[in-house]
Amino acid sequence: MQLSKIFTILPKNRLKQIPIIFILMVIGALFEVLGIGLVLPLIDVISGDKSSLTKFLEQILPGRSTQNITLLIVAMFAALYVFKGAYLSFQAWVVGRFIYAVKAEVSNILMKSYIRAPYEFHLEQNSSHLLRNVSTESTQLVNHVLIPILSIAIEFVVILAVSIFLLVLEPIGTISVLLLLLTFSFFFHRIFGAYMEKIGRIRHQADGMFIQTTQEALGGIKDVKVLGKEQHFLDKFGMNNQTLSDVSSKAYILSQLPRLYLETIGIIVFLSLIILLILKGGDFGQVIPILGVFTLAAFRLLPSANRIITYMNSLSYAEKVVEMLNDHLTRADLTNSFEHSVDINIDKEPSVFNQSIEIKNLCYQYPKATILALSNINLIIKKGESIGIVGKSGAGKSTLSDAILGLIKPSTGSIYLDGVDIYNDIKSWQALIGYVQQDIFLLDDSIRRNIAFGVPDDKIDLKGLNEAISESQLDELISTLPEGIDTQLGERGVRLSGGQKQRIGIARALYRNTPILVFDEATSALDNETESEIVSAIKSFKGIRTTIVIAHRLSTIEHCDRVIELKEGCITNIDESK
Repeated sequence: MQLSKIFTILPKNRLKQIPIIFILMVIGALFEVLGIGLVLPLIDVISGDKSSLTKFLEQILPGRSTQNITLLIVAMFAALYVFKGAYLSFQAWVVGRFIYAVKAEVSNILMKSYIRAPYEFHLEQNSSHLLRNVSTESTQLVNHVLIPILSIAIEFVVILAVSIFLLVLEPIGTISVLLLLLTFSFFFHRIFGAYMEKIGRIRHQADGMFIQTTQEALGGIKDVKVLGKEQHFLDKFGMNNQTLSDVSSKAYILSQLPRLYLETIGIIVFLSLIILLILKGGDFGQVIPILGVFTLAAFRLLPSANRIITYMNSLSYAEKVVEMLNDHLTRADLTNSFEHSVDINIDKEPSVFNQSIEIKNLCYQYPKATILALSNINLIIKKGESIGIVGKSGAGKSTLSDAILGLIKPSTGSIYLDGVDIYNDIKSWQALIGYVQQDIFLLDDSIRRNIAFGVPDDKIDLKGLNEAISESQLDELISTLPEGIDTQLGERGVRLSGGQKQRIGIARALYRNTPILVFDEATSALDNETESEIVSAIKSFKGIRTTIVIAHRLSTIEHCDRVIELKEGCITNIDESK
């Protein structure tokens, strides 16, 4: 795993904190060494021998009895471990705050990137995968990348400090122990590291499919039930769920293997050290204190070695996560889109619309497509004019609507408002537009918040809200509801009819009080009677607002001043006989 990719993912303000955390780790490692170093004088005192520490204390505290010196050393040992525990708790608090702050910030950055991304990006992505990235993968980054890296750094510093201390105490034994541990760790990671990376990639894919299948099954629950496809979706869910279970169990098993093998290796190393010390010719009086120190060191070093191996495998497991996050946080269409050059504030001041909208030589080709979706579109729409756009499915009507809305940027040509290119300040242009689509997106919230859409409660203009309700002919419906405009609509407006949803969409567009209204197939899914009522509402805006109505049915656009016919992405006819 390349550290450069991880540094790219981390927020810049968090990168500056890493040296501070590293210094805290070094101090923690020194406490570990001191804790082990005090074992020798403690053993010497208990066995009746005088260590260098005992002699030093006798010099600076003359007249003290041996018993008092012994009690002092015991108290020092206890105090050191109490203080060490408190310090390491503080270190864990700092590291924990750092790690989960990074998790939150990476999620925020991803969400901001996705929200600000060009519309074309979302046309190519599955929302389930984006949801996985923002939620699951940012957590994977913490659990399998940040925690392992910081833990490896902590354990490495501890092992290095303890090893230096043991080298001074017993060079040959320490070198033998370290060589055995390093050899085992190297071969263990070489054997299992690549496999962990493989199952990590499978987990990444399965997680996305798991969320996608869940969203599809629950989001389309009406169709699932009516068509009797419950078992089909349960089978798909079960398959992805089982895949996740399998890779998670394999990752867990592999995380346990280092500890099991290290315990065996530790016993072999400990017995080998006893034999080595005896063969060196030392008497048991000298061997026992050294063995005591090595035993205490083993209790600290073996878990450290185990964690390093486990975390190295964890980093391999998260290779795909790092690749994906690095790609999404550095790709040009997410970081340098034309939308990024403007403020995304909802209260962006609209442009001034005085005369006309001109679509000039506009062509558009979807990414990866081989033909143009729109070809050489030229059209002038005067202020207050009502324009109808018709054509068969695939003619380019919705693509032209997306271009007018500023969701896609033309491959060539442009759109001009009173002679000014709208892409110079796309948000000011969009602040002029009210938009009603075929499938109205509704929040699982009140009618009030669905109409105001994204405006905080304390900033909702009640007068404007009531006017939008009246103009969209929603007042009759609201008057029959016990809670009025505070009635909860349910997820995706499940408690409303198609016509009622459209009226809320129209009210949302009117609440913005914009001079331009775009209706994109807004009545195509409605019955004739409901469509007639919605069209009547649209007609009332004629001459007051500039309206662009995109439709299949001629009855929807019969009131328009002009009707534009599209075929295969080109304007084939303009009917000005209205």
